[in-house]
Amino acid sequence: MNTKYFSQFGLTLVELLIVVSIVGILAAIGYPAYQDHVEKTRYADAKVKLMEIMQLQRRHFTDNSTYTENLTTDFGYEDAGSGAVATDNEFYTIVASQCGTEPLSDCVLLTANPNFGDGGDTPLTYNSRNDKDGPPHAW
Repeated sequence: MNTKYFSQFGLTLVELLIVVSIVGILAAIGYPAYQDHVEKTRYADAKVKLMEIMQLQRRHFTDNSTYTENLTTDFGYEDAGSGAVATDNEFYTIVASQCGTEPLSDCVLLTANPNFGDGGDTPLTYNSRNDKDGPPHAW
């Protein structure tokens, strides 16, 4: 039998290394973009719930001439512990408080504390005077 006409099947080590390096390069490019997308999704989750709660706070102020710290009873949200409200995807927990030393009838501060990561993530805040605080790329 003449082996001259039989072709080789399989991959050489060099071909395998080329494929592995191409996959590594694609992963190195794609992973940071994925992380950026995840971060934007988490911030969007917090911003949507902050805006929703602030709208309810403003309605409450119109009816009662004061804001409220009790988000669960006054607005019908499920309690996420200590009167806090979880965002829709549960990335953040939102609490309401007075703005510094001002009375609650003048200003309410909503704070979205992250429920993920190593604790190095900065909370987002939004008050009834439309002051927003947090990472610059979050707002």
